Amino acid sequence: MEIEQILSVAKKYDNALLNMGVSEIIRENENTESLSHIRWMLNEIPNQLKENKIEKANRWLGFIQGVLWVRKISTIHELKDDNR
Repeated sequence: MEIEQILSVAKKYDNALLNMGVSEIIRENENTESLSHIRWMLNEIPNQLKENKIEKANRWLGFIQGVLWVRKISTIHELKDDNR
C-alpha cells in the first residue's frame, strides 16, 4: 500500500472504533487485542510513516485487520477492499 492509503485506512478504522464507543487510546502490552490498544496502534502508524517505517506500518495494519476480523467488526471482503 502507498503511504496515503495506509493513512486513510488507519483513519477509517480509528473512526469506526471511536463510533463504536472505544474512546480510550491506551498501549496495553498484556492485552494486545483490546480495542483501546488497537486505537493506540492506529494513532502510532502516522508517526511510523514519518520515520519512513513503511513495512512496520503495513505489518501493524495487517495485525489490526486480523483483530477487526476476529472481533467481527469487519468482514474479509471489506478488509480486502481496503487494501486495494
